[in-house]
Amino acid sequence: MLKCIRRCIDRRFCCRTTSCKTKKEYIALYNNDIYPVQERYAYIMAIIIITMSFSCIIPILNIICGLSLMLLYFSDKLLLFKVYQFPVNYDNYLHKLILKTLYVGIVLHCLLTAIFLS
Repeated sequence: MLKCIRRCIDRRFCCRTTSCKTKKEYIALYNNDIYPVQERYAYIMAIIIITMSFSCIIPILNIICGLSLMLLYFSDKLLLFKVYQFPVNYDNYLHKLILKTLYVGIVLHCLLTAIFLS
């Protein structure tokens, strides 16, 4: 967000040319960042595991989780097309690791549900 504001200030909030003095400044300002795939997966997994852990005692947490994931989806979609470059190439190993983590989350949900409701 800060980078977009800097770009607008550079163009003086309209369609003028850049006010950068050197090519290095221009590249640093207008070069897009790399999409943080691993951070997004970690954030999504944290939301899902926490929701699965405590959803038996706080049912509204499921709705909050759904809204949070929907907001994350739309913001990432916007940022991917407007701010970030193409994502880093990753292989099938990341998806398999996520599925294993989801299985651990299901087991954790069952165990904590039995503990909380007993």
